Amino acid sequence: MPYMGVVKNFTAEKGFGFIIPDGAQEAFRGSQDVFFHQNEIHSPDGVLLPGQRVAYSSKLDHGRMQAAQVRPALPGEVAAAPQPVDPDAPSIHDLVNQQIAWHLKKS
Repeated sequence: MPYMGVVKNFTAEKGFGFIIPDGAQEAFRGSQDVFFHQNEIHSPDGVLLPGQRVAYSSKLDHGRMQAAQVRPALPGEVAAAPQPVDPDAPSIHDLVNQQIAWHLKKS
């Protein structure tokens, strides 16, 4: 199931926007808003409006997590059930940085 949130803003002239993720579905722990590029918008008119509910997945781009395949949420669509968060568990950013460091060390 996808992540869910609400469009905070989208500027077509600049080609990007931000999503306020649903609190229980925070895929990018440690950040409040999720970046998305207009190329990731999957809607008939290619536009998302502030306040609009959206569904999205995530991807790593240039070492940073961002929203991918952003589309308007379907009526009644809900995100995956929240998983318990271990406060001592590393954040997604920590895990990604560890993977990058491992690959750099290997090469």
